[in-house]
Amino acid sequence: MASILENTNNNYLISGSVLNETTFLWNAYGIEINQYGEQLSLNDYFLPNTESTIKDMIATEYGFFICGWSHDANITGVAETYYVMVDNHGNHIQSDTLGNPNYVNQIYGCCRTADNGYFLVGELWLPQHYPYLLKLDSLGNQVWDSIYYEYNTFNNLFKDIVPADDGTYHIGGGEAWNDTQCDV
Repeated sequence: MASILENTNNNYLISGSVLNETTFLWNAYGIEINQYGEQLSLNDYFLPNTESTIKDMIATEYGFFICGWSHDANITGVAETYYVMVDNHGNHIQSDTLGNPNYVNQIYGCCRTADNGYFLVGELWLPQHYPYLLKLDSLGNQVWDSIYYEYNTFNNLFKDIVPADDGTYHIGGGEAWNDTQCDV
């Protein structure tokens, strides 16, 4: 399980990934439950022959925005940024893969921006691990991305991003620089 959030019906949406024991691929899912934990719906958020890992979910005006990464099961060493927009019951509205398809892009966190877009944070492997930040517009189109080359030791990544009260954003991340501030 990656996240659980309450929806507008006083039920809950759980998002995450589970290992499919038939294909041995990680598949993304959403489960709507009521206040007693009874399952109301189950939705899969993956494409055939892909592996999808969900890491974060935020509430939006249409339901939820879910992010993580996905890759073709036949290609090793490549993963792309993956997001899914779903309604309040977890039904698929839209999804896409973004980022550089030639490298591993792994997304761990997301937040809304002042212009109703999204920031997504994670890591990019070039082959070293670098903290990675993507900006999407409100429709899920990539506006820009930024790779933070100054942090180039193993396992450097942005783990989460949250808006601050003054209109900036706080990003937390990799073990090599936990206390470092990165202004966006």
